[in-house]
Amino acid sequence: MEKPLVYAVDTPGVMVPRISNFDDGLRLIATGAVKSDRVDPDVVAEFIFEQMGHRPEFRELYRLPALPAEDAPAAEGDAGAEPTPVDLNDVLQAVARRYNIMAPGGRHDLDAAAIRLANDFREGKHGLVVMDDVSGPGREEWLRRWKEVEIAGGGSQAV
Repeated sequence: MEKPLVYAVDTPGVMVPRISNFDDGLRLIATGAVKSDRVDPDVVAEFIFEQMGHRPEFRELYRLPALPAEDAPAAEGDAGAEPTPVDLNDVLQAVARRYNIMAPGGRHDLDAAAIRLANDFREGKHGLVVMDDVSGPGREEWLRRWKEVEIAGGGSQAV
């Protein structure tokens, strides 16, 4: 056929040049689908912390204290216990301690720690995660497949 009705063109890596929703953009950057060289690593790290900071896998990886159960009464003598990190700086300090990420002068390099946090997320070290809304039709099939992935031992991040 000299003039086909349809042409198929494969263009790997080509995306829409603008992402209209900031949160969608952060999801794409956090998962590594879009380069993060134009976004401050702290912004990406904060987004990941907001999404993952409550998860036990996240807290164990960086040796953060467990979050108290919502319905658990305060234990006697908790006043001297290590406080639960509530901000990004605390988390980045913990990441830097975990990987011994140091800046000149002997202090922790928090920029490098933010990049390490994002890399850990991309490598699946925070556990399997879905960042999209999976409610509605097809949810049961999706959950069945998700459980198969978990039973098989994980793999890379789900988006």
